[in-house]
Amino acid sequence: MRLRKKSISRILRATRARSRSLTRTSQKSSTSTSTGTSQGSSYSGRPASPYGASLTRGYLHGIYTSTKTGQKEYFESSYELRRFAALDSSPLVKSWGRSKARIRYKMGKRKRRYHPDIFVVYHDGRIFLEEVKGYVFNRRQFIKKNAMANFYCRTKGWTYRILYEKDLEQVL
Repeated sequence: MRLRKKSISRILRATRARSRSLTRTSQKSSTSTSTGTSQGSSYSGRPASPYGASLTRGYLHGIYTSTKTGQKEYFESSYELRRFAALDSSPLVKSWGRSKARIRYKMGKRKRRYHPDIFVVYHDGRIFLEEVKGYVFNRRQFIKKNAMANFYCRTKGWTYRILYEKDLEQVL
């Protein structure tokens, strides 16, 4: 597991360094454009990374190719990337992927939909719907949507669980 943590931190460092260099390039081209010396910039607003990841507003996101299923899965944070790597390396996991579940719930008079992060199937037949959390911004909404996710999973015979940073490498 040490190698996984090191490779993820290497991805983060490379992405941040690339983001800084592209930002500097963008700033130089914008100043030279105002003077009329530049023909334009190829900067698209998103930093490119050789790992298929980019850093936008401080969040790492990109495409992860699973060695277990062979599918490409989109990750929205470094926590999800770590979880994907842990699921791929675990012999207990039969298959996993982004969840297709859409759970409806109400907050006051507004109807909302919740999209859990990961759908995991174990070799022993257990099925989990997982939410990877770094920080809870709106506690009331978090409690409501998790209650609805628990209800949804119980009706299907699945288990719903929330994973925080300390739980990401545990595959039970």
